[in-house]
Amino acid sequence: MYEGEYHSAVDAKGRLALPVSIKRLMEENKHKEWVLTRGYDTTLFMFESSEWEKLAKKIPQSSLIPDELDFRRFIIGSSARVQMDSAGRILIPQHLRNWADVDRGAALICMDDHIEIWNELRWKQYCVKRVEDFKRIGAEYFGSSSARLIQPKEDVSNA
Repeated sequence: MYEGEYHSAVDAKGRLALPVSIKRLMEENKHKEWVLTRGYDTTLFMFESSEWEKLAKKIPQSSLIPDELDFRRFIIGSSARVQMDSAGRILIPQHLRNWADVDRGAALICMDDHIEIWNELRWKQYCVKRVEDFKRIGAEYFGSSSARLIQPKEDVSNA
């Protein structure tokens, strides 16, 4: 659904300008309401509201188990519903801008079912720091199977 990396401005009022391709997908899919919340690695997660509802149902409710309460506070407690305005922007609430440090510009990392919003410099540093991990993980996922994918296929049309 949503894929790719984009960089966009955040104005002084905290409005994030959405890239044209993301706006187009939102409009085509009738994704009008989104939920922003704290994400891992000091980022923001942005879920389309129906995806958010699925996710929220998986988080234990009415629990007094400390770890479950803490996680619920982190994800549910910090969430905010947002909609794209007529100029194609979303307003990021101050508490979430502070969390992710996105006051000027942001990297939008589209992850199929959600979008991550990163501080641009932090995103670059994260990628550079983790590049060796990405190589290792890629080799684990695709190492042996990718070799088979690029092998020439036997021509059976003359058989």
